[in-house]
Amino acid sequence: MKDDELAKYGAQYDGVWSWAVAKGRKDTSRTGKWMLWPEGEEAIEVWRVICELTRSYELGIQAKMSCVKNRELSGERLICVYTYDSDDMEDLQRVVDKLRRSIDPKHRLIYKEDSMTLAGFYQDADRRVSKWYVRPDEKTMRAVKGYRPVQEGESAR
Repeated sequence: MKDDELAKYGAQYDGVWSWAVAKGRKDTSRTGKWMLWPEGEEAIEVWRVICELTRSYELGIQAKMSCVKNRELSGERLICVYTYDSDDMEDLQRVVDKLRRSIDPKHRLIYKEDSMTLAGFYQDADRRVSKWYVRPDEKTMRAVKGYRPVQEGESAR
């Protein structure tokens, strides 16, 4: 299975990401994403389901999956399911519940605010970059201990 075949499920493809969009939904300054990493052939089915749920307004405001055209499908693939507000715990939990009912619950879920990504913070031993997580086969959102949101003007660079 080639990545260009995988990309077909999304509404847009920019050569790196395949995107699914819930039309009319807008992001906010507190937008963030649930991240999961399905592997190999399983990634195709997970992405198909997430695209359908996103377009039918059953998940978040949009979703994306890492694709690189013409490379063989192998290893982990990052899928991001975006929500409009990282502080809306009811909405975040609703998305977790829908994901757990719709795809294999074996995937860990990590929630990261877009402000962290935009400031250049990625997984780092010195700083917790994720705000929430859900363990594999569980539904309970847990706060990441030691998480500190990005301050205005702060950057990892």
